[in-house]
Parts: sequence; C-alpha cells; structure tokens
Amino acid sequence: MKSIKAATLLLSVFVLGLVSYIVINKLQDDISIEVGTLYPDDFKQVSPFELKTGKNQAYTEESFKDKWTLLFFGFISCPDVCPTSLVTLQQIKQKIQGTIPEDKIEYVFISVDPKRDTPEKLDEYVTYFDPAFTGVTGEESQLKKLTRSLAAFFSIPEHVEGENYLVEHSASIYLIGENAQPKVLFSYPHTADKMANDILALYKS
Repeated sequence: MKSIKAATLLLSVFVLGLVSYIVINKLQDDISIEVGTLYPDDFKQVSPFELKTGKNQAYTEESFKDKWTLLFFGFISCPDVCPTSLVTLQQIKQKIQGTIPEDKIEYVFISVDPKRDTPEKLDEYVTYFDPAFTGVTGEESQLKKLTRSLAAFFSIPEHVEGENYLVEHSASIYLIGENAQPKVLFSYPHTADKMANDILALYKS
C-alpha cells in the first residue's frame, strides 16, 4: 500500500514538473527570449516613489507611463560594472533605433549613492555616454522603494569617513513596460546583441 502511494506521489511530481516545463518553454518560445528573465505576469506594478533627474526634474512611477524604460542602478565612482553597463545600453540603443520610436523608450541610470552623486555630476556622467540618457537619484528611502519594486538591492556602507567607499548594488538591467509593469531583468554580464533581440521580440509581441 505504501509503495502504491509513493509511486502515485512520484508520478504526480513528475507530471507537475513536466507541465511546468512545457508552460515555461511555451511562453519563452512565443516571445523568443534568449537572455532575459521574465517577471511573472502577476508581478506588481512599480510602487510610488519620488526621485529627481540630473536636470532637477521630478522622476516618479508616473515617469514609466506611455513608454518602455531600460534601467540600471549604480554610482559614478563604480570602477567597472557601471560604465560597461552604460556602454551596453548605448549599444542597445543603436541596435533598436528605427524599430522602436525614440519617444517610446528611455534609458535611465539611477545612482544609489546620493551623498556623492549630485544631480549636476550625474547629468554630466550619463550624457557622456549618450546625450539622451537620463540620470536619476534621490533620498535613500525613496531609492529603496524603487529597488524593492524590481527585486533589486543596494547597500551603502555605514560609518565611513571621507568619500572613498564602494556601494554594493544589483548589476542587472531592468526593462519596465508602458504601464509601469516590470517585464524583464537582464543579469550581468550583458550581451547587447541578444538583449536587443529580446527587447524587440517583447515590443513586437
């Protein structure tokens, strides 16, 4: 009797796993995702937050409406991941231009180091990579509201003297849809060609 129950349980687990595999792969086949990780359909919209752009304009959850947004968290003093990721965004922009209208997609670098990264410095930094890029920062509490909405993180070291320190942060690039709904996260290291293909596939779907 126990062996029959055990066999039935194993069969149920196998069938459930098989169904999950088919559903996940069918979704990925339909959208042709190569390198991105899709957020679940029922993932909540971005929660309210209040930040400022490098040009000292308000940047909130409403800024995600009516366009797609590619977003990366970092800081100006970041030695490697941040500048290389901004170059990747620059390459993606070149690859998808002409297919997605410029006013329908925005490229945003959000500094999680508001103590050192003033709006003026941030604007100068991001526009070095591309004049169309937007730099954003604000109070730590407001930054955390946004990172939590995307399942991202950052950590500013406490009790540090001076300005010689590093900030830990997520290295993914996030794609947010027109309705402020998280769509995809692209884990580091990034590949511009495949990411561009994923973004175009989603845009056309």
